[in-house]
Amino acid sequence: MTKEAFAQGPAKVDVAAYEQKSFALFRDFGKSMGVPPEHMQDHLKLIPRQVVQIVKEDPHVLRQLLQNFVDAAFGPQ
Repeated sequence: MTKEAFAQGPAKVDVAAYEQKSFALFRDFGKSMGVPPEHMQDHLKLIPRQVVQIVKEDPHVLRQLLQNFVDAAFGPQ
């Protein structure tokens, strides 16, 4: 989803659409973890716009974004 959103470069991301797709993903994640979907969305709501800002500042970050997130959240595998 993120790769697709940024396919035309960070300046051309439809931020609102990216945010809404992210929220749907967050709600599904919440359900899968036994957390009320709206709570998970509220907990993670700032992430989509933060990702857009970070990638605008340094487009190279996108290449390692997922792995860095997993490492930060769960530790290196």
